[in-house]
Amino acid sequence: MGPTNHMSMAHTTRAHPETIQWLLENYETAEGVSLPRSTLYNHYLRHCAANKIDAVNAASFGKLIRSVFIGLKTRRLGTRGNSKYHYYGIRIKPDSPLNTFPTDDSVVAIRQPPQSAQRYIQ
Repeated sequence: MGPTNHMSMAHTTRAHPETIQWLLENYETAEGVSLPRSTLYNHYLRHCAANKIDAVNAASFGKLIRSVFIGLKTRRLGTRGNSKYHYYGIRIKPDSPLNTFPTDDSVVAIRQPPQSAQRYIQ
């Protein structure tokens, strides 16, 4: 995509051109893979802080991602009650420095059994 296309995309999505360039440098479409939406948004927030760019909210960032990577799907993955939304069809490029950041998946929530089940556990 040439510089003029980046500028027109930035105009239609109201995104900073540097952010669109950053997305294209660090992510790529790929079949059969997914990334948590929160991971992409956290990477974006780091990018904005590092470059002194005002970040958009998560919903607007979702529109931006879909305008840059056409055809992305959204899926809920995970167990019942602990599912997360993922973008399906996108991955971090293998040579991206983003691969060195920890993902949100490193945090695991432990669910307590209901009170009625606790008497059987003791």
